[in-house]
Amino acid sequence: MILQTVILSLAIASPHSLLEDAETAFAAENWSEAALALDSYIQKTSVPSPEAMYDCGIAHYNLGEFEVAAQAFDNAMEASNDTILKSYSAFNLGNAVYNKTMQQLEGTGTESPSDEDLIALEDAQEQIKQVLQSYRSAIASEASDMDARANGELAWQMLQQLDQMQEQMEEEKQKQEQQQQDDQQDQEQNDESADQEEDNQEKKDDGSSDEEQQKKDSEQSEQQQDGEQSEQKQDGEQSEQDQQDSEQSEEQQDGEQSDQEKQQESDEQQSEQTPEDGELESTDEGMNKGKDSPSEVKEEGERLSESEADRLLQLIRDKEQQRRKALAARRAENRTSTGKDW
Repeated sequence: MILQTVILSLAIASPHSLLEDAETAFAAENWSEAALALDSYIQKTSVPSPEAMYDCGIAHYNLGEFEVAAQAFDNAMEASNDTILKSYSAFNLGNAVYNKTMQQLEGTGTESPSDEDLIALEDAQEQIKQVLQSYRSAIASEASDMDARANGELAWQMLQQLDQMQEQMEEEKQKQEQQQQDDQQDQEQNDESADQEEDNQEKKDDGSSDEEQQKKDSEQSEQQQDGEQSEQKQDGEQSEQDQQDSEQSEEQQDGEQSDQEKQQESDEQQSEQTPEDGELESTDEGMNKGKDSPSEVKEEGERLSESEADRLLQLIRDKEQQRRKALAARRAENRTSTGKDW
């Protein structure tokens, strides 16, 4: 609440009262109130005094706001015609730039002094050199001017300090640039290592894939060979089965042919044993004699085949017919002989 009250009072205060408030805050080393009062004064005044701008830089410098302080010192240095104020403004400008750079380096550890900071420091050095030259001219014209000698000595010391600051800032800049190059090289090497590792992993994966593919191809080849062997085995078994069936069929055909040959031989033998027409006996004795022949009698319990039975029946019918014909012929002869008268 106090800060808001101060800001409000500064907003309605006149430029003169703002300078008084700033002087009071300066005396108490209340740098926050002093900075607020001087900032308000500079904003409200079209042409602020170089002293007010210098004091504004002092207030912000003590608050650690080095960038704002450096701008205030630079404005005071440009606006002032007083060699002493100009030399102090230039020196404090160098201090503000240097401390801003060191603050950035300590805060991040990676930022290097910028080119703008080095240029600002060089401008401060050049300004002090000009102030120093003015003091030397004053001493040359009035050797007893002790103020000129004292201020000249102070300006020379300021210039030496700024030279040391510049050298240190340049070293820090080179150090940071070298560190950045090393980091970049390390990053590139890490990237190359990562890429190489990725390539090796891809090659390894490709090799594993090739091995797996070869393994699959080998398994498929083995399965194909097993299938071919199984087919060959089945074909062999089928061939053996066909051969066995063929042999059995041939044996069966041979057996049937043998049975037919035997039957044919039996028929031929039976035919040979049966008398031809005209050779049959004309009496029952001849038939009985043929029936009693041991070669034509079947063994007891042996049955005739159907063909044999048919032939036997046919033979009986033929013999019966021949017997009747013979009997009829004899009867005819008897009738003829009896009928003659001579």
